Amino acid sequence: MSRHLIPELHGISQTTIDDYTKHSAAITAYLNDFLLKYLFSLYREFDGDIAKAMILGEVAHHNIRLTSDRLPVSQRDVELLRASLKEDKLPPCNPFSVSEATGIPRETVRRKFAELVREGYLKKTAGRSYIFTEKLVQKFAPTNMRLFYEFQVLCARLSQVLAQPDASQDGVSAAERQDQTLDQESK
Repeated sequence: MSRHLIPELHGISQTTIDDYTKHSAAITAYLNDFLLKYLFSLYREFDGDIAKAMILGEVAHHNIRLTSDRLPVSQRDVELLRASLKEDKLPPCNPFSVSEATGIPRETVRRKFAELVREGYLKKTAGRSYIFTEKLVQKFAPTNMRLFYEFQVLCARLSQVLAQPDASQDGVSAAERQDQTLDQESK
């Protein structure tokens, strides 16, 4: 597979493409497992309304940006973000910008904003702009911790898969070897 032949692969190194090709079954299985767990957790948290989860996520993502292209990464950034949240000084956004960013129809976004305000996750600021509330932070902290843990497990599994010389050895897949290794390490 070559990144030059498939437009979706533009910007991905040939080494990454080769690694994926060599271990595609294990990588696909682990990624699928991680993503499905996350999607099902969102489905449960939002009573089946994935669009609402996406919209709230986009608002929060916009609100926490320190500049148009920089997310908070240092402890100082996080402290500034917390102070801004307490003082309602986060960069607000509106239904139109969320609709543009997500591709979700503007009327759907507007309805979901109204629901999220009623539920206490969003707060209206000046004009037609909105920011997320402390309730969102408190409600999803356990979910985010769990997601972080699952992500660490995924990274460990993928690292071990990529360390294997080839995708299959003696009829045992890289994914099966990875699970056996993790089971042994946990004992």
